[in-house]
Amino acid sequence: AIARGATIGGPPLRTVWLCRTNLIKMAMSDLRRLAKRRLRAATASGPPLDSPAASSSLDSSSLLNGTVAPAALLAKAAEALSRQTVLHGPWASLGAGGRPSGMVLLYEDLQRQRLLALRSVLTYLGVASEPGPARELEKQAALEARGEDAATTTHWAKAPEALCGTSLSLAACDAFEAESAARSCLRAQLRSPAPVPFSFPRGGGGLSASGWCTALPLLDESSCHSRSPLELLGLARPAASGGGARRRSTT
Repeated sequence: AIARGATIGGPPLRTVWLCRTNLIKMAMSDLRRLAKRRLRAATASGPPLDSPAASSSLDSSSLLNGTVAPAALLAKAAEALSRQTVLHGPWASLGAGGRPSGMVLLYEDLQRQRLLALRSVLTYLGVASEPGPARELEKQAALEARGEDAATTTHWAKAPEALCGTSLSLAACDAFEAESAARSCLRAQLRSPAPVPFSFPRGGGGLSASGWCTALPLLDESSCHSRSPLELLGLARPAASGGGARRRSTT
């Protein structure tokens, strides 16, 4: 979260909540980060090959080579959903019928509509015209005018967006799909070849990693270039972009 105006007597507190909606890609990112950390630790200490630490490092090597058990990936995706919603402020007031506070900034919007997303959040924080932010916006506008992809000019895409055959082996992808036949949202996120944002999966009357979700449209003027927590929770119909229709992810 990014907060501005938190000083006593200062302007009202403004909070930005950064969320990543593709739970499978977030889960893989977390698992790969943990695997790299374990491998570094094992290399530094040099444990015997038959020690538990060495066994852990070998598992990490397999993961970094694209092999991960479906159950581990599912568990990490469910954990990611819990972190994104339970621990983040915009959702806290929804149960009591309150108005969500703060602004939601999506990781995926920063990937595919970087300039729009940055301008929106800096304007919300009231700093878009300050020298530093203004220079950054000019820089991003120049990159966009040259047609340079955000994924090649920033750190927002550390791994390929198409997981299957890259970060995950094709065999691991097939095994996950077989294990998650009833989880339409996670299967769609697994096969998503681009940084598309999704609503959080719902099922059984609430949020559930086993539920359905919708692919969200591009930011545009009809949404004031911003996201609604209700939209992400699947409780409000997202504004159509370019005539697109709201649909559940079923593939």
